[in-house]
Amino acid sequence: MKDILIDIKLIDQLKNISGFFNWSSNKTSIIVPWDFMHEILFDNNSIDKSITEFYFKSTRKLLEKKSCRSKAIDNDLEHLLYSPYPFIIEGAFFSRESLCNKLNGVVQNNFDMHLNGKKNIKTFLDLKPYFTEYAEGFRKGFNEFENDKIKPHLPMFANREDFSYKVFEYLTRNKTWTNRGGFTLLREANTHKIYSAFNDGQLEGYYYKAWCIIFSQNRLFAPLFQKHSYSANFKVESKAKAKLTIHQIALICVYENITVTRKNCNKIIESFGLSSGEALYQKFRYYTSQSNRTGIDDNSTSKKVKNKIRLHEIVIENISNDHTEKAVRELKLIKERAKKYNY
Repeated sequence: MKDILIDIKLIDQLKNISGFFNWSSNKTSIIVPWDFMHEILFDNNSIDKSITEFYFKSTRKLLEKKSCRSKAIDNDLEHLLYSPYPFIIEGAFFSRESLCNKLNGVVQNNFDMHLNGKKNIKTFLDLKPYFTEYAEGFRKGFNEFENDKIKPHLPMFANREDFSYKVFEYLTRNKTWTNRGGFTLLREANTHKIYSAFNDGQLEGYYYKAWCIIFSQNRLFAPLFQKHSYSANFKVESKAKAKLTIHQIALICVYENITVTRKNCNKIIESFGLSSGEALYQKFRYYTSQSNRTGIDDNSTSKKVKNKIRLHEIVIENISNDHTEKAVRELKLIKERAKKYNY
């Protein structure tokens, strides 16, 4: 892995880069077998347009402000020029969207980050321990996708259609964009520790394998994607976002591991149809403390406790399935404390 400086210029290059790049140690082999790589599956299969529209959504979002590049995506070489997975790091595929967002967090955050004792992250080499652990998670996610995410949810005597629908459902109901924010951070004194590398890799491994299955069985999945109304869902999602309060959005960001800073708070809040970036930043800082998220004491009122419970219930309804565990656990804790204090 090269010692590449992480800065805005690099991030912009990664957003727009075409082709594929392998930033792995010399003896590290690629986890995904050759014939399962997305670009190979594209070459060997005729993929329905409704499928590719969904697949390239994350890349299109990164390029949406560059009209000339966005228009160039409408051709048969899209999977080679603007792949959502153009990077291989320590043997694992890394999403273009995820890598750009995580590196952007390194550049823009106004506090120190540390990883395995290394403070003040500046280069790719500083992040090598993260990428190594991510790769192990990716390997597990890629190899165990069906066992972990599909088979446990199949009906008895399931057929191919049941299986395909569960794969389709996994991709379309999980809000993948929220799982590709900045690094997951744990506040420690005056710095923040980067962690959750294995989980990040495992989740991306799930997504990568799900797309492998879809690309290799176009006839099964094309009808499902054709019936899926992306435009209608987008309108519904936008309308739902606009109804969320600053408190709810801030708590969603905490549970979705989206780091809110003064530099990105306006952009985040605008995506929810609001404009109070500074207010979001302050509420996010408040909710990063578990005691603020779940605390109930003798000074709490019945109304405040009920509002806190309802706040968490709404938030859980608006976060992706892969991030609900912590939120559900903390809601349970709030209810237990409410019962203890007779609220």
